[in-house]
Amino acid sequence: GGYYKSLRADLIGWDEAHGNRFGFAAGAAAGNIPKQINGFNVEGMEFAPGSSETAYVGFRAPLSPANTGGKALIVPVTNLSALATSGLNTTVHATFGEPILMDLEGLSIREIRKNAAGEYLIIAGSWAGSGPHALYTCDGKPADPPVKPLTSIGSAVGEGDDCCAWEGVGQVPNTLTSGEEVNLVMDVGAWDNSVAVNTP
Repeated sequence: GGYYKSLRADLIGWDEAHGNRFGFAAGAAAGNIPKQINGFNVEGMEFAPGSSETAYVGFRAPLSPANTGGKALIVPVTNLSALATSGLNTTVHATFGEPILMDLEGLSIREIRKNAAGEYLIIAGSWAGSGPHALYTCDGKPADPPVKPLTSIGSAVGEGDDCCAWEGVGQVPNTLTSGEEVNLVMDVGAWDNSVAVNTP
């Protein structure tokens, strides 16, 4: 129904106005690599609980704080409808809610999806191009911690790129209970066909 092209700039400006808490300006600076622990890289977006106006923007980078064991970051965009219909209207800008920090055991958000029951499924992975991945569930409420239903869904395989990394959720079941099937999407854009890759 529309588009908005300035979300990146709005996020950076919002962070600068709040004391550069997450270092968005530095992470997004020219020449900086976005896929590093203090970079600037968005990889997930989903509506907040019970809302069609507020969307959760999930970050692959940075972690907060930007060191090993830091928490994953979600920033709520609170006026998504206005943005989606703004087009070239330069007077409309994104507004943001209180950021949410999630303890994903040092992993960051690679995808976040919600089912009709309001249950969220998060693919958590390293901010780097390789490393462990895990699935977490949560109810989307900032005060409630995420739960890891699976110990692991394997590790990304590759050197420098995201070869063979879990990147998306193809389908979320109606309920996130034991025994339900979840379809995941894997990025194999840098796959070397001469290397055998085993996936769980």
